[in-house]
Amino acid sequence: MLARSDSAAIGDNIIQPGLPDSNCNPNSATVVAHLSQFVRLETAGTNVDAAIAQINLGAVDTNGTIFSLGSTATGNVPNPGSPHAGTGVAAKMAMPVAKSGRTTGLTCSTVGAVGVSTKVQYQTGCGTGTTFSVTYQNQVSVSGGTFSGQGDSGSLIVSQATADPVALLYAGSDTDTVGNPSRMF
Repeated sequence: MLARSDSAAIGDNIIQPGLPDSNCNPNSATVVAHLSQFVRLETAGTNVDAAIAQINLGAVDTNGTIFSLGSTATGNVPNPGSPHAGTGVAAKMAMPVAKSGRTTGLTCSTVGAVGVSTKVQYQTGCGTGTTFSVTYQNQVSVSGGTFSGQGDSGSLIVSQATADPVALLYAGSDTDTVGNPSRMF
């Protein structure tokens, strides 16, 4: 989303709320960062869907926590928490995982498959434009169609037991969610 399916350029504004949440009108949002790196999706051999932005100081919370990912102090809603630093852990079948996403909030499930090949369709514009497909190899699949929803892309999937990164969420369907294994990004 940050690189707008290959139609962005390094230095482009990153806004909050994002284009789909602002009716594709960038003028109704706040600039919070600038695109600094991204993988071109249509490049042969691409096997990751990821981008990085350099934040504007004071525009976002930089304490390193993810909403609803930490321990529960009171009630039954987790407090913000930080994932463990490092390269993450390899996904394993039936591994309990969690993520906190913009659309679906905190959800939990299990790894349904590893080493998955998946084909994802992208569109170059905000709700319009040409489409293209990319096939990814050796990805992580998380079981269940309710683990993620449109707008959760970019969420970090972590192990429930240790909050170690497992995968970076980039696509989903009514049956599963897929992510780039943590050791790839």
